[in-house]
Amino acid sequence: MSERIYLLVLKLYPRRFRQSYGDEALHLFRDRMRDETGLLRRVRLWFDLLSDLAAIHVRGYHEAAAVQAIVPVQSGIPAFSSLDDRAFDLRFVLMGAVLAVIVCGGVFRALDSGGDLSFRSSVTHAVDSSSKTKASMEFSYEPAHPVAGSVVRFSATVSGTGSGPAPTGRVRFVDGWIPLADGDLVHGSVTVVARLPEGKTFPLNAFYLGDSNYGPAIALERNR
Repeated sequence: MSERIYLLVLKLYPRRFRQSYGDEALHLFRDRMRDETGLLRRVRLWFDLLSDLAAIHVRGYHEAAAVQAIVPVQSGIPAFSSLDDRAFDLRFVLMGAVLAVIVCGGVFRALDSGGDLSFRSSVTHAVDSSSKTKASMEFSYEPAHPVAGSVVRFSATVSGTGSGPAPTGRVRFVDGWIPLADGDLVHGSVTVVARLPEGKTFPLNAFYLGDSNYGPAIALERNR
């Protein structure tokens, strides 16, 4: 399904780009889809693809305008351009905007559902998301200043409002946008142990995915 969507996106690129790099771009997309697992990484992948599409058309428009403004010194010298004659087409911008709205809408719907955040399956809940109560979350970890490759103990407590039931569901702990571990809430709390990846470290964050009564919540940590 993702490959079919990308084929539609690829048709929005300039014709000469598709002829020269279309197959290579498709192979690269397949490799990244295989490597980029999880919702957050795939959202970042689609964001990069749409950003590249917008940058190519904007850059192509300015380059085409610059080429047309140049008057050849000798009429016998040809001017070559790798861009289409119509490098900037409003139709492409509108179609790109529609695709961006579809992708973002699917992401927010998945976050609001509180189910498994995966493109491979979707879960439909009978409860209307607009009726869900907002939840709050407290997030902590030990040690206070972990380093790359170290083992960290994560804890999160999710609470509702008023006299409603205790929140259930799952909390996801991430290093920046890299998933580290998931844990199911028990009486509104969860504790997991995970090892940080090697290399550069990012802020540690926690995401509550919500349930049938409460919407999702997020707790962000400052840079370490």
